[in-house]
Amino acid sequence: MNNAVKFTNSGEILTSVLVLQEDDNEVELLFEVKDTGIGIKEDLQEYLFDSFSQADVSTTRRYGGTGLGLAICKRLSELMGGRIWVESSYGEGSSFFFTMKAGKQKAQKRDLLIPPADLNNKHVLVLDNHPATSSIIKDMLELLNFKVTLIRRSESAIIKLVESHQDDSIDLIIGDWSIPGNKLKHAVQELYLNNTKKIPILVLINAFAQDNELQSFIKNKAIGTIIKPVNFSTLHDACLEAFGKEKAKSVWRKKEPGLYLNELRTKEEIKVLLVEDNETNKQIGIELLELAGVHVEVVSNGKEAIAAVKDSGPDYFDLVLMDIQMPIMDGFDATKVILAMEDHASLPIIAMTADAIGGIKKKYLNAGMVDMIAKPIDPEQVYKKILKWVEKRRGGKRRKRKPIALIEKPVIEINADNNNLPEINGINVNDGVKRFANRWDFFKRLLQRFYYDHINFVSEFNSAREAERDVAERMLHSFKGIAGTISAPKLYELAIQTEQDFKNEAQEFNEHFKELSLELETILLELSTNKAVDVEGFEKPK
Repeated sequence: MNNAVKFTNSGEILTSVLVLQEDDNEVELLFEVKDTGIGIKEDLQEYLFDSFSQADVSTTRRYGGTGLGLAICKRLSELMGGRIWVESSYGEGSSFFFTMKAGKQKAQKRDLLIPPADLNNKHVLVLDNHPATSSIIKDMLELLNFKVTLIRRSESAIIKLVESHQDDSIDLIIGDWSIPGNKLKHAVQELYLNNTKKIPILVLINAFAQDNELQSFIKNKAIGTIIKPVNFSTLHDACLEAFGKEKAKSVWRKKEPGLYLNELRTKEEIKVLLVEDNETNKQIGIELLELAGVHVEVVSNGKEAIAAVKDSGPDYFDLVLMDIQMPIMDGFDATKVILAMEDHASLPIIAMTADAIGGIKKKYLNAGMVDMIAKPIDPEQVYKKILKWVEKRRGGKRRKRKPIALIEKPVIEINADNNNLPEINGINVNDGVKRFANRWDFFKRLLQRFYYDHINFVSEFNSAREAERDVAERMLHSFKGIAGTISAPKLYELAIQTEQDFKNEAQEFNEHFKELSLELETILLELSTNKAVDVEGFEKPK
């Protein structure tokens, strides 16, 4: 968009989004940014997405820029499972396209913005001679179940057409006030004077327009307005108000705390195998899943996971949550072995990793995993993905097991009450408790577990560093995820930096590890002396 504005002196810039394909859980989108600018020579188009590349030297002199923007766009589109390309005619303009894949909310905003049934097929007349704008408004109105007539004619033709419909079927008129030449401005004024049927009129106005004539007209005639650029919800609300209806008061399901937690609690007989070697992460997984009513079994490495799946028989587990970095056998190798078993070839396996960037997605897909959960853990994302893949598996044609049955369990109300939460130096307690459904009892046990599992972390790491480098690297990797999960921001940032330094054998490692050790020492001291945390009262799960 920035480039389109920079290189377009006249005409227009149009951004559009189309659905390429979708299912119940995911949608693939095609974005286009189209301009009427300077265009790009054909022989230069293939180099546009290379770093430090621009169309030609004169472009750089005139417009500036580093030549990095499109290279970054290319990388981002690839990270989102898509691709990017350009189509351009030199001197006429350009169209840049990119695709991406995205998950879908349980409830779509558009589905919540449907007018009452008695407004179906109401006839809306749109007066606007700009092809792109008028087509967009027409599409939106049709999605709202209105019948639409679009007029892009002269002032006299518009008035004549409207007058011919005075005793016919027009129920609402939408006209653009600011079309060059004042044609529609005068037409709207004439329409109001000749409006014997009292047809509601809405006027499209620019967000920053200073038009005294318009302001006077609106004030005196009490007509409705829609501020451009128009979006679906504002158009919906304006039409409802014009017809004397109340605006919809929508509740967005995505914003409901505990949405997926409580949805998962309505399901029965969901069995999950958790494969995790770290004790703190085991506790997190067990408590989160049991809170949602999920039956969970736990093993400590890939070899144990293979045995558990093999011994359980076909269709016993609905899903596997597989850590990546583990001793004896890692998550990638274990996944390949499990999916090679004939009885378990369709078992969904989700990767769990603190390395949710770079080429990790390609690695888990190549191994046969279906999805990934990033650490630090976001419980609602865990619940959402369990629901998605269990429902998808049970809904498949090869699945003999009955679909997820519904059961009644009390809804867990998530009402934050921060007044009773203690202050802990180095930990954002409010964020940590929110992460776990505002359950202080849960977060308290997590902090207790963290204390006992990491009271000797520095000495244990130094021992491993001398003897087994891969073990030491795995310790830092797990520590990073846990530091984020307990909402210790400074410790988490130091853990990220320290792990990178260790992997890259950077000279700064010792300095950063010393900082990490001091911050960890501070937090452990806080936990040991904080009466609300009560580390002495911790009972390790059996």
